[in-house]
Amino acid sequence: MALTGGESDVMLLVRAPDNDALRRVVLEQLQAIPEVLGTRTFLISEGSAS
Repeated sequence: MALTGGESDVMLLVRAPDNDALRRVVLEQLQAIPEVLGTRTFLISEGSAS
């Protein structure tokens, strides 16, 4: 977790084995927290630089 300035207050790194698992984390766990007013998801693919 990192605290940020600007538009976002907090940034989380979530590693999920697939899109369904990521969906469960975001929609069922994070958005179930009353203080969470909204979320934004960025997908980052890991890979080696050539």
